[in-house]
Amino acid sequence: MTGLSPLWVNWVPARPCAHAVYEDRIIKKRYKQACAFANIFQESSTTDILLNLLRQVKNSKEEDGIITEDSLKCKLSQALKDQKYLIVLDDVQSSDQWESLKDAFPDEKNGSKIILTTRSKQLAVLADSKTQPHIMGKLDPIESWALFKKKAGLKSDPEGYLKERIIEVCQDIPLNIVMLGSLLSMKQDRRQWTDILYSPGDWQTAEIVMMSYNDLDAHLKLCLLYMMLFPKELDIPVRRLQRLWLAEGFVKQPQNEEEFQEDVAQAYSDNLVRCSLIMVTKLRSDGSPGRCRLLGVLHGLLLAQARDINLFHVHLGSDCQLEGSLGKRRLIEYADARNCPLEPSEIGRLRSYISFNLQKKDTPARNVSSLVSKMVGKGLGLLRVLDLEGVYKPSLPENLGDLFHLRYLGLRWTFLDKLPKSVGELPYLKTLDLKHTRIDKIPTAIWKLKNLRHLNLDEVHLDKDTVLHLRRSLPKLLTLRGLSVSHKSPIKNGLSKLKHLRELGISFWLISCSHNNTDEPTKALVEWISELTALRSLRLRSKDDCGHPAVLSLKPFSGLTKLSHMKLLGKLQQLPLVEHFPPHIKVLTLSLSYLREDPMPILGQLPDLTVLRLLGNSYTGELMVCKSGTFKNLEVLKLWLLENLKKWEVEDGAMEKLKEANIRRCSKLEKFPDRLLRQETFKELILNNMPPAFKENIDKKYQLKVSTKDFGNI
Repeated sequence: MTGLSPLWVNWVPARPCAHAVYEDRIIKKRYKQACAFANIFQESSTTDILLNLLRQVKNSKEEDGIITEDSLKCKLSQALKDQKYLIVLDDVQSSDQWESLKDAFPDEKNGSKIILTTRSKQLAVLADSKTQPHIMGKLDPIESWALFKKKAGLKSDPEGYLKERIIEVCQDIPLNIVMLGSLLSMKQDRRQWTDILYSPGDWQTAEIVMMSYNDLDAHLKLCLLYMMLFPKELDIPVRRLQRLWLAEGFVKQPQNEEEFQEDVAQAYSDNLVRCSLIMVTKLRSDGSPGRCRLLGVLHGLLLAQARDINLFHVHLGSDCQLEGSLGKRRLIEYADARNCPLEPSEIGRLRSYISFNLQKKDTPARNVSSLVSKMVGKGLGLLRVLDLEGVYKPSLPENLGDLFHLRYLGLRWTFLDKLPKSVGELPYLKTLDLKHTRIDKIPTAIWKLKNLRHLNLDEVHLDKDTVLHLRRSLPKLLTLRGLSVSHKSPIKNGLSKLKHLRELGISFWLISCSHNNTDEPTKALVEWISELTALRSLRLRSKDDCGHPAVLSLKPFSGLTKLSHMKLLGKLQQLPLVEHFPPHIKVLTLSLSYLREDPMPILGQLPDLTVLRLLGNSYTGELMVCKSGTFKNLEVLKLWLLENLKKWEVEDGAMEKLKEANIRRCSKLEKFPDRLLRQETFKELILNNMPPAFKENIDKKYQLKVSTKDFGNI
């Protein structure tokens, strides 16, 4: 067997370790020809595992028809043939599972690797008798206590008897430590600690996990169980998860009149992360959670809870297998919608339909379309959630507006090019997600949906015919992304009526032949934006009628005290003064700005700036200087496509908290600042398409992670 590395996991799941290896940039570069990561569960079939691996390796979808284990093994073996590959099989449950899979991996004798993690020492030895399995042991007592204090939020040790009991219960097992520490961190009264620590039980890992689950209130339990709907290997966008919770009615109304239910949903998500019941798998640029997944050990434990409350029905495939006696209020489809086992009367009672039918990207999902059509009709208007994210071109019925109670319509990544006009007749719709579709025109009736809160578009132009709707509509809109406007669009007394926006992404289309004053058309737009005091995220782009960057005229945004993320794409005559920036900006991106003066003296004075991205031609000068005392909180810096930049100087006392720098295609840049290389906080330097001479100037003596891609590869 090619480079098999069995990993015997004693008591603790190895996913954090195996996944960290798999996601490492250097490892990914080494095995860029083919790599795949598969989570294995007790109920995982060989067919499911092979399909998962094949889709990752080939980056394509399987065709319709009968699929057998032997045919999948043959296809996977052919896909890996002559490739240097890395395969991770995480948490293999039995020797039978391994025996059914091993023939799919050809021995290329080229450094290919298979990492197999398991909780069975016998299986680890059986998988490769020539290699000594690596045993994931317990932590030593000092490491264990340090981890517990971190999770429990302790600055000093608790009373002696409590510390002894904690050590006794945790047994130096990382998962026990994390779960118990997270649980106790939610309890301020030490008497509650005593009640928990001295409660009866054998204190196995599963019992500690269930103790954390049982400690949740009813709403949080529902939100956690809802994550069981998603495929087990899927990293779930936090944005999608929270909006689904809202549509399902799982989120309580806020007690504070100034808050929205979205704030409560965010608090739910934060709580579940603090309890360590869900894992954050990808962070946003500012360090907040971007994607998450359910803690692996919870799946088996929570499935019984989901069955007990009849939360959902899972359609697993062509065999119409029912996953337990789950209810049929929510249909989750993983495979072939054409074989849906539900009777027409059951379809009529559905509250939610979520499809993960993602097998193909070249043929419209007609079976999904047919099933959706059956859900729409006389007396069948109970559906609250219709989520087809990632399903390729599922045509929607013209009478979609009959789904009177629909709250969530998710069409992201469907590449649809048409939206039924009746969507504008959905009075309770809260989320309409059309991002990454080909829909460039939406029914004007959408602008009168009084309960719509989140509208994600894909460069849809706002024309003057919508002005009457905008004057009295969308009073609750919080998110508006992907909108394109021009000098003819209704901004004053139109868009300007939207007062509560928190997220805004908008492009201004500057038609060169329509006027002489290039500043005037954007005046009404930026005046409106400057008054959006609830705004937290802004993406503002200016382009001409050829799609090239146009002049971006700004007003002072100093009144936008809640704005933390801002991305500006377009030509700037000069940077705004420091006092004209949003006062608490944390993440700033400039692209196509064509600034002639060094932007660092101004940007370095922004007190809360954590992430700075200077992208394609944002600065056209040759010298960039970061003065002492500037960029006091900057942690991440990206310099991309600054083609004229030759020298970058960082004085002592500047960028003292910088952790990561990412430099791409700054082909004339001579040297990376030694000042940063010596800095203890600085941990990672990522270089893409940089000349060999620049890379050679990076002193190897510094303890620094340097990731590179060869010049010309991008």
